[in-house]
Amino acid sequence: MSFRPEDIKKLRAIEDDDELLRKAAGQITPEILGSVIDNTVLKAYATRLDVLRVCEEANEIGSYVCVNGSRVKDVKDFMAQRGQSCRIRGVAAVIGFPFGAGATREKVAGALAALCDEDADEVDMVLNIGALRDSNVAVVIDDIKEVAQMVRTLSEMKGKKKILKVIQENCYLSDTEKWLAAYSIASAAMEIGVHIFAKTSTGFGVPMQNGISVGATLCNVYSMNKFAQGFRQKGALIGVKAAGGVKDAAMAVKMMLAGGCFDDDIVIKQNLPDIFRIGASAGKAIVDDFKERFCS
Repeated sequence: MSFRPEDIKKLRAIEDDDELLRKAAGQITPEILGSVIDNTVLKAYATRLDVLRVCEEANEIGSYVCVNGSRVKDVKDFMAQRGQSCRIRGVAAVIGFPFGAGATREKVAGALAALCDEDADEVDMVLNIGALRDSNVAVVIDDIKEVAQMVRTLSEMKGKKKILKVIQENCYLSDTEKWLAAYSIASAAMEIGVHIFAKTSTGFGVPMQNGISVGATLCNVYSMNKFAQGFRQKGALIGVKAAGGVKDAAMAVKMMLAGGCFDDDIVIKQNLPDIFRIGASAGKAIVDDFKERFCS
């Protein structure tokens, strides 16, 4: 997506304007920041204790938890043990992760298992990256639509909204391919009528900078939100999730600015978890950093 001069000006302000950063942070509380974080543990070698540690942190900051499908039960057990005092907002399971190259039927089965058998609230799927790079958009859209239809069906069966997040893995994509990814996600949202997020990265892709997958850049998040906003105006339920490299409070606030969490007067919007998320393995550290930088 090409940027107009006003977009470039806004992006530069988000990146460099300390006054804008402080003004935006003044609209945020630690509770609001926690509510848009998906506290994440996805490494293959993560143990149950690792998952429970992430649950403890998510419970402290009032965030979501994102795990591999086999760990959903661990999170649900933690939530059940805490009962009404539990502050975890929901649990997401990843499918087709981290490559996105599996058959669509495998992703659909993964969504069914996570949302129905394990009673997860959300699924984060990786789109078919290879097909996207082949410019085979029909395959990409159909892959997303099949999973989206399963999410919608289970939402109706359960009587509770289930959310689908679609990972683009931007570090592998050209600007044109990022546009095609955004178009594919928006098309599925419009046609199936399910709540969908476009997500920047798995966190496992290459190239990397300082060991972190490139994907959650301010430019990418800004352009993804701008694209999604056009479809929101047509009635689609589309959010944006910044994942991969968000490690501190300043970057989290900047991502919120890029992701459309504020109006033109830098007044924070309502129902933020429905339009924006941050995927991070350092969710509690981000909130703690926010308290130290902006609340003291």
